[in-house]
Amino acid sequence: YKQLLNSTRPDLTSSCWLCYDIKPPYYEGIAVPGNYIQTRDHGLKRDARLTLQRVTEQGLCIGNVSQTYQHLCNSTDSIKTTEYLVPPQENWWACSTGLAPCIHQMLNDSKDFCVLVLLVPRLSYHSNDEILLKLEASHRSKREPVSALTLTVLLGLGAARARTGISSLIVQNQHYSSLRAAIDLDIERLESSISHLQESLSSLAEVVLQNKKGLDLVFLQQSDLNLP
Repeated sequence: YKQLLNSTRPDLTSSCWLCYDIKPPYYEGIAVPGNYIQTRDHGLKRDARLTLQRVTEQGLCIGNVSQTYQHLCNSTDSIKTTEYLVPPQENWWACSTGLAPCIHQMLNDSKDFCVLVLLVPRLSYHSNDEILLKLEASHRSKREPVSALTLTVLLGLGAARARTGISSLIVQNQHYSSLRAAIDLDIERLESSISHLQESLSSLAEVVLQNKKGLDLVFLQQSDLNLP
């Protein structure tokens, strides 16, 4: 991504830091226009859990888009088939219920919608002088947070200069395919962790319920023994 940023904003990359945030959200979505593939392979379907807090640009929307999110759509379709709609290999569906690898006609009967997006890591940009200034002030008891521009904002400025879209700049980058594979694997691991956590919470809730029933039974038995 530094190479990509260098190709659009070389004035900013002579000495800089691109940093990952240790707190979610880890990814941002860039809405893109495009097509999709129709398939009967329901094996692609899985529960959508991970959500995006930020989507920029405009792209293809599917479903019932509220006025609040109309600015994300340059075109809006409804699903007219019983097959699943699968996005191109480099894209995801960012739905109001979470990220999804495919969507179905049931979306028409809900208040939800999806927009075709390109996923990028949420990276923050810092100039070298900015970082050094903060390090020099590290002896202070209270430090001000380092302000940051995100990579998508900077790429957006570069795209405006080049009169093209951010997604075009990213997809044309020769390293994006490997990055996309890494993103897919990361999302799969995150979803697996969430599933395991949900199972653990369900098991814990069952144990708590059983203990409560046991205590209720003990109290009832003690009440019977105390009756005159």
